Amino acid sequence: MKITPRAAFRGFPASSLLLAILVWCHCVCSIAHARSHRLKTTSNGTEPAADCELVRSFFDSKNITLAPAAADSPKTRCGGKCCGEEMEERLKQQARVEFHDLIHHHSRSLQGLLATTADALRETVIVLLRRSENKTLIMFDHVYRSMAVQSRSSIRGLYQAMMDYVSPANTPDNLQQPLTRETLQERINEFFTRLFPIAYHYAINPHGDRQDFTDKFKSCLYERIDEIQPFGDTPQDIFKKIGKSLEATRILVQALTLGKTVLDKTDNVLFATDSSSPQQEACYDALLRMTYCPKCMGIADDIKPCNGFCTNVVRGCLTEPASELDLAWSGYVETVERLVAAVSSNTDYHGLNVRFAVRELDSRISDAIMHAMEDGPRLEEKVSEIEGAF
Repeated sequence: MKITPRAAFRGFPASSLLLAILVWCHCVCSIAHARSHRLKTTSNGTEPAADCELVRSFFDSKNITLAPAAADSPKTRCGGKCCGEEMEERLKQQARVEFHDLIHHHSRSLQGLLATTADALRETVIVLLRRSENKTLIMFDHVYRSMAVQSRSSIRGLYQAMMDYVSPANTPDNLQQPLTRETLQERINEFFTRLFPIAYHYAINPHGDRQDFTDKFKSCLYERIDEIQPFGDTPQDIFKKIGKSLEATRILVQALTLGKTVLDKTDNVLFATDSSSPQQEACYDALLRMTYCPKCMGIADDIKPCNGFCTNVVRGCLTEPASELDLAWSGYVETVERLVAAVSSNTDYHGLNVRFAVRELDSRISDAIMHAMEDGPRLEEKVSEIEGAF
């Protein structure tokens, strides 16, 4: 089971978003170059008046009414004649919205990747468990044929408990009682408890009195299984391995889901429209100059900023929000990476790889039955004592 979500979200929000936004800022030419290209000087060294009609359709497409600067208006940020102070303010807000939409787009893409990775991981475990369940059922049909029919419901119940354990519904904030590791241990113990009377009657002591295989007899064995210990340490060993690996998988799924939730919330908080610091205001001024000032100068051509200017603007805009997230997010990514490495390791050094635990589950169940069969004489003696007691 190869799980590699780490490359998807390493370095967010600063590095990954900056790289993504630089695609938007692909160099065509700088505003200064565009200005010299578009507005040629006259013979006396002055610039000709901008033809604002050339950019009217552009502003109409943005639902912004063209409002050229008055002759006596103060100098605007862009210095272009086609945009008055009020119009520039609207363009500044437009640049702000577009920038936030771009951030939001990449944040949503990352949230989607985290969610699909969590779903894929969970689905992989479900597939592994279903394959193991089929192997176990086939093993009983072929090896423990006399026990197969009566054991089938217990086998299905055991595997269903493990699938429920990694289910999306099994989260701490779920209104229903979540399946804990202790609950999983109870389900595994219950499986072997139910299996014992069947194994005893059909495999350990197959020549015993079949008339004694009553509900009362089975209930008595259920109650005394801890004393008898028919399967040795195998049930506990199975729980330790499968419980540990399933818990690691469940935590990883929850961590990926948590990352999606945190991104969603921080995306809204960091770029809230009702608050803005002086640094962010400077960012929006820079976005205005980078995106709309050429139009305010009457330049109808599509002009994009050069790489260096765009990089500086985006860095400036992301510095404040990134500083609030960087440390916490880097810690989160590092922790998830370590868990991914442990869960998907080929060596299973930490015993967290669910693939290793699940693929040997059928043989471990068989080991438990074989242990009981080899220990048959002692078990028969113990059961005889119990039969005599009731």
